[in-house]
Amino acid sequence: MGVTDTFMVILISISGVYKCLWLYVGEQGLYEMLEFECRVEKDEALRVPGINRYYMVCGDVEIVVELPKHIYRLNVGDIVSLNILEDRDECLKNDFCGQGHVVTSSRIDDIHRIILSIGGLLVIIKAKPGMEFIDKLRVVEKYYVGIKRLTK
Repeated sequence: MGVTDTFMVILISISGVYKCLWLYVGEQGLYEMLEFECRVEKDEALRVPGINRYYMVCGDVEIVVELPKHIYRLNVGDIVSLNILEDRDECLKNDFCGQGHVVTSSRIDDIHRIILSIGGLLVIIKAKPGMEFIDKLRVVEKYYVGIKRLTK
């Protein structure tokens, strides 16, 4: 990010928990970033060796993330910032950054599920239909998923 970059922040209040939609103009143009503040509620080792699945609660949104434990580990109780970005350089400012694609966005009963794949590792976002960010994530588009631990 250079000196000429400009940020615009839009705060969205969902059940008292603020989600940020960042829009910024960088050298390459306009980018969007979705940011969720989440608490890790549960973790489990998958049958695939070396992969952990983390269950996070982010206000009214639930997010499940699969990560290789030799690259990045979270603990139950950690507070993290999970970002979905269009810009790789912004993503690299996080503790973890992975490139992925939205593989599906669908509504099942009263839950909207968006699934991103980071080289086969899944990020599953479960939200109530009608939440503003749902339409921002388009199927087949490339995004970067950044995770930063906020608790020490």
